[in-house]
Amino acid sequence: MDNALVESLIDRDWPAFVRACRVMAVGTPERHGQVIRIRCMPSGTDTAYLAILDCDGYNAVAPLLQFANPDNPLQTGREWWPHMANAPFNNIEIDGRHIPILCVKGTRGYHLHPSHCNEAHDRSTWQLVASATILHRLLHTWGPHQGRGV
Repeated sequence: MDNALVESLIDRDWPAFVRACRVMAVGTPERHGQVIRIRCMPSGTDTAYLAILDCDGYNAVAPLLQFANPDNPLQTGREWWPHMANAPFNNIEIDGRHIPILCVKGTRGYHLHPSHCNEAHDRSTWQLVASATILHRLLHTWGPHQGRGV
């Protein structure tokens, strides 16, 4: 997908996403091109996390949700995810890497997972505002917090 088009689509959805993150107590998003970083804290803990939304191909495909080392955003992996007791965790292989996913509509992992890849969903399912809602659910409703790592 054309990078300029992706950037313009993110620009279009950015203000609503920032508002949604604020209202839902997710955190304050920072944008770095097609990558969005959100420092966040799940309910029931004072442990900081760093959510990463990789929005390459945005609007044609859902953002890829990952978590990273809060001190080094380039270090991603299951050890950096918040483990919430009732979150629908799963995993998938993407680009030769086994990564954790939330098995919910609106995340790239869900839509690529073999059990869901044939489903058809409207693109609104994975707009940035939907990503804010998914993060809210993970951080504040799928608890209690069980520590770091899934």
